[in-house]
Amino acid sequence: MKHARLIATYTLFCLISMGVNIAAQMASVAIYAGPMSLAAAMVMGTGAGLCTKYLLDRTWVFAYSNKDAAHEVRTIALYTAMGIVTTVVFWLTEWLFDHYLGEAYRYVGAILGLTIGYSTKYFLDKHFVFTQKKAASLH
Repeated sequence: MKHARLIATYTLFCLISMGVNIAAQMASVAIYAGPMSLAAAMVMGTGAGLCTKYLLDRTWVFAYSNKDAAHEVRTIALYTAMGIVTTVVFWLTEWLFDHYLGEAYRYVGAILGLTIGYSTKYFLDKHFVFTQKKAASLH
């Protein structure tokens, strides 16, 4: 994929995944607004966004295919592991905005944190998850 098209595609998929994440958080808060509702919403949003982003990245950004179900599970696990640090950045940013600027800014923090996280995650995924060497060695 050419550089400009790759950037545009990856950006679009980031925006789609952010939308899924924020929508899942809003749904979570609508269902449960008690103690730890922010944490519950962030977990729900992260799960929904992660699934969406994995499928889009694997298929369209990296054009990666798995050999079998076991390989798919390993790829998902590695993709998730690469997302741990970026998820911490996202969660911390969202929490800081919510805690210090108020609930009205929670989603601004989420979008900023997700943008930083996704920018970093592309390079992690490219070098450690969706590698041709890894795919070739399993075929």
